[in-house]
Amino acid sequence: MKFKCILTLMAFAITLSASANTSRDSVDADWEREVERFMFEMNQRKQASTNRGKAYFIGVLGYNNSTNENRRNYVKSDIRMQWDARDWVSILGGLRATTVNMYYFTFEGTFKIPFESGQTLGLKNKYLYKIYANENLNALAMCLAAEYVQDYISLTLGGMGQFNTQLIVGKDAKRFMDWRWSMVYDLRLWCMKRSSNWNLGLAFSNLWAYTIDTWENPSFLLKAWYDFRSAEGIRLLIEGGCNTRIANGTMQYSGAWGEIGVRCRI
Repeated sequence: MKFKCILTLMAFAITLSASANTSRDSVDADWEREVERFMFEMNQRKQASTNRGKAYFIGVLGYNNSTNENRRNYVKSDIRMQWDARDWVSILGGLRATTVNMYYFTFEGTFKIPFESGQTLGLKNKYLYKIYANENLNALAMCLAAEYVQDYISLTLGGMGQFNTQLIVGKDAKRFMDWRWSMVYDLRLWCMKRSSNWNLGLAFSNLWAYTIDTWENPSFLLKAWYDFRSAEGIRLLIEGGCNTRIANGTMQYSGAWGEIGVRCRI
């Protein structure tokens, strides 16, 4: 009788152990399925995000020196958002503030046609609104330009219109309005392919992030960027240059600047 009780208890223990193992295996299987489902959903979201394009946040801090008495030396800070829908559309908007009460608002959209070897042909539409609070002046500039881009060179050519007037008109003052047309140009040369994790380039332009200027005010730029391999999606941006003015048939220096910033994929 005692022997039968022992056998019954052993059978019961084995049954409980098997049941526990089965339950644990079931929990492990459920957990593995949950992890697989999560990873699948994350991969699907990543693919969907890639299909929609890439979004970036850009923050820049810089210093300007100018021959203009009202804007001699100042610090500037930029915030921009950019969205690239593959090689077809690029949209950018941003705000710049300075220590001399100048404020800039920019928006641009570029529609592109991609070709083989990474080349694109595009149409750029850019708007820039500027407030010079200390000088009681505001300005609106607009441009439409054709753009050609490949790995080592990019060229933009088009036309612009610029409108200037006072912010506030006093009692005895007369409002003035200045409207000008001009050609815009932007030539950039790069030493590396766009797929590289760093690059260095030169530019000759009157059309850049917060500038749409008349043809007789060209700028010379030195540009560089570096992609951090240890932090995917983060790019260091460095830019410097000088402004010139063509007057009386000669080119004259009118200022210089330097900028450093970061671009992060979001």
